[in-house]
Amino acid sequence: MTTQEFNETLAMGNALPGPIATKMAGYIGFQEGGYIGSFIAVFATVAPSLILMIALMGLLYKFRTSLQVKRFQ
Repeated sequence: MTTQEFNETLAMGNALPGPIATKMAGYIGFQEGGYIGSFIAVFATVAPSLILMIALMGLLYKFRTSLQVKRFQ
């Protein structure tokens, strides 16, 4: 991907609503690997946050009877 192509992709990502990184990942992934490349790129962008959120919710659920967790409400 050339610098010009990347700049055009960034401009397109800024013009559309929503997170820029996921839109750019999907587009670049599609350019490089088709639909599967797009899926993998978006998944790789979203997966770390998703995994951490699930892990943190598991911790909150595990300690749901704790006084500190009850104070979150």
